[in-house]
Amino acid sequence: MTKEFILQEFDDTFSLSYNVSHTGPDEAKFYVPSQRISLKLEIYVNDNRLDATSHCVERIRNSLLSSFFWKQLFFDVSSSDDSESSLCLDLKCKLFANSHIEFKHAENIAYVEKLHLVFKYFTRCPSVYYTSLFNNLQYCLSSLMLDLEKELPFVFSFYGKHLYEINYNTMLRCYTELNTPLVGSGKADQAEMLQLVLEKLNHFMLTKYNTIEVMKECDKSSYRLQQCKKSIHRPRCTEDTRNLRNIALTYRMLADEPGRGTSGGSQGV
Repeated sequence: MTKEFILQEFDDTFSLSYNVSHTGPDEAKFYVPSQRISLKLEIYVNDNRLDATSHCVERIRNSLLSSFFWKQLFFDVSSSDDSESSLCLDLKCKLFANSHIEFKHAENIAYVEKLHLVFKYFTRCPSVYYTSLFNNLQYCLSSLMLDLEKELPFVFSFYGKHLYEINYNTMLRCYTELNTPLVGSGKADQAEMLQLVLEKLNHFMLTKYNTIEVMKECDKSSYRLQQCKKSIHRPRCTEDTRNLRNIALTYRMLADEPGRGTSGGSQGV
């Protein structure tokens, strides 16, 4: 799948296109993280690609690596080398580490292995400021994640992955027990049980447990809005007992640099 976001700011134009690569069936019903997802980001300023040694790229890389956003999606993130992009990160999802053996029973699961991003900044100004590039890249990445939450909820949805963490093992056990004959040596079909569980979770991810639906509820309920605002300074932890929809995720894939607020400085790129 390939999509593109385009922004206009005065005479400047910013765009972010992305492509997702996966292994497994082409018409898969469910997409889950592979053991390692390669995130490649190319940054162009007026058609000139910034290489890995650029000071601007180093700052963007550090902001990505230090962002709390990834932890909230169960990813460990590290930097890797890639000569064909401005920067490359490895995302390792801890949530599905023990589930891949079970997933082998299913024939309709694909594994996301690469997310390729291309960010382009066009301007007529003789000077290009890091502040502008940082803020617009931040906005594009936030838009990207909202889109990927809908397209790949088992991979990039905060609410979906936490819903999976809370319910998957219990649901699989219950479905299996209910479909196991009381007499004889028959066993429940593991592939069928797995599909039933993933279908149920996927349904809730798309209809209730996602950012857009939580935002709609905040518009209707002052209590929900108040709880979500409070949660910004108290991220969800493993043994959290709060209602999942009372927790808000801050979509900032780029962490602010210490002492520079949200601007990231005004130096040229």
